[in-house]
Amino acid sequence: MLVELSNSKDFDNYKNNLKLLIVLVENSEQYNVVSSTIKTLSDHNPNILFLVVRRDICKDLEIIKTSKPLTFVASVNGTEVKRCEATDSKSIEDLITFLNNHAMF
Repeated sequence: MLVELSNSKDFDNYKNNLKLLIVLVENSEQYNVVSSTIKTLSDHNPNILFLVVRRDICKDLEIIKTSKPLTFVASVNGTEVKRCEATDSKSIEDLITFLNNHAMF
């Protein structure tokens, strides 16, 4: 499933998901660079919630304050387990594989 946050308050509704990949982007233009890859990966991994968090909308979230403009964060039950700042699809796929292999609860 792919969800784009429309405000900071909604982050609490999703942050404790069993398997969560948070996509931190600066704004909609930056998200457009990776959106097709994220959509495809989301379609192929229905067990993972892909959560898009835009800095220009959710600037008060702690995870935004401590991250570079384009960051992917793997989280299990609300705990960050790995992070990736690369934008190539292979790096993102490796993060998803890690999340799938290390989050078998």
